[in-house]
Amino acid sequence: MKTRQLGHLSPSSSQPQQILARHGKSFYWASKFLGADLAERAAQLYLFCRYVDDLADGDLPDRQESLEEFVLDWMASMSLLGLKLKRLLN
Repeated sequence: MKTRQLGHLSPSSSQPQQILARHGKSFYWASKFLGADLAERAAQLYLFCRYVDDLADGDLPDRQESLEEFVLDWMASMSLLGLKLKRLLN
């Protein structure tokens, strides 16, 4: 799956923690109590939620195209996850 530009947020150019600190100040400070690993995972989740929120709000310039790509990527990921689970269960 390719790295997606998240509107004004780009995971390839900034670390999720930096984006969280800049755009989610209360979440950033709360993440300091989670420990490094969990805080990083929470920041990645925040980045994802921020992207979906920007899609829903229409804040992205190519909203329709981005939404269609997101849905296709998500469906492919879920299909891959299903295959992995099937192999684990067999």
